[in-house]
Amino acid sequence: MILEIHPNAGQTYTIAEIIRYLLSAHPDWEISVLTNRIYYPLVKGIDDNRVKIIKLDQYYSAMIFRGKIARMLKKYDFLYIKGNYPYVFPAIKSGKPAALVVHQIDKPKLFTSSISKIKIILTNIMTGYVISKPKIVVTVTEELAAFYQKKYGIKVQVIGDQIPDLYFSPHWRSEIEEGRIVKLLTVGNWDGFNGRKRHEVLLDYFAVAVKSLPNIHLNMCGLSAKNIEELNKLVIEMDLSGKVSLKGYMKEDELYSEYLSNDIYITATTFEGFYRQVVEGFATGMPAVVFDSREFTGDPSSSASSNHVVKSGAGEIYKDAETFVLSLRKIIKNYMDYSTRAKKYAGNFSSHVLGKRTEDLILGAVSNKQIEEI
Repeated sequence: MILEIHPNAGQTYTIAEIIRYLLSAHPDWEISVLTNRIYYPLVKGIDDNRVKIIKLDQYYSAMIFRGKIARMLKKYDFLYIKGNYPYVFPAIKSGKPAALVVHQIDKPKLFTSSISKIKIILTNIMTGYVISKPKIVVTVTEELAAFYQKKYGIKVQVIGDQIPDLYFSPHWRSEIEEGRIVKLLTVGNWDGFNGRKRHEVLLDYFAVAVKSLPNIHLNMCGLSAKNIEELNKLVIEMDLSGKVSLKGYMKEDELYSEYLSNDIYITATTFEGFYRQVVEGFATGMPAVVFDSREFTGDPSSSASSNHVVKSGAGEIYKDAETFVLSLRKIIKNYMDYSTRAKKYAGNFSSHVLGKRTEDLILGAVSNKQIEEI
């Protein structure tokens, strides 16, 4: 159960990876994806003809008019709720084993929009009400598990987001030769000025870096048409034409090619619960330079990109334009050391590791339910 199926959304890809693993291990299983919104094209895994997609007209109203959805859910053996609290109510009412996957709890102070602040406050209130209702609560990092256990006193299992097998490239990268173009990559939609993705800040720091590292080039991928139009204006204003390439949404194989053809992943994102793109890049042997969001968020559970880099040793973190440039220099100088650590760390998020954990979770929950019914 997920809010939306979208070709540029991390949660959609996570669900797709889970489905792909489960159907490979259990081809006789029947899997449905229940969602409030559907955007095309469908990503690989969800487009499998063995997967049934059901559009739910209710989302927030599912908290009140839960009976209809609950009756629909009774035919399933297990319910997997990917971070969407309204679905918890009909799931509990159905009496079926259910797992709720939770992500970071955002703080109102991190948002500039009053509407966003109100939404975050209401979501956080709902979290306190909902979090203890499912028997199984799952999250994607150890830092998030520690947060939920401390704040709400509940046991939380950790199953990270699964990275597609495609990204685990068998090819090794090579040292960056002096004088060649060093290609930097960032992936994901831009949420505008004062958002958390901060593409505008990244461009600003890149403009500083170009002055002392003239051989660098920045590729920004996964952008909407509106993103490309607005960011292109900034590129022209900063006199970066020819130094920055802006690209739209990509299929999985296209994104894989981008990871392989670029050298260093960079981001100025302020807070994330998992940040899968960093790990996807790691799987191809790509080091990363990420904004150190730990002081900004005040909580390591919301600083996924920084945590990935610190735990893996596969990149550098920066706080400003100066440390951004220093980080790039360190990685360029010792590229293969970072690349080797990146591939090693990414192995923790492969399908045979995390897919198996999800499979075990489901089988354990269904088995316990059968025992209870007997």
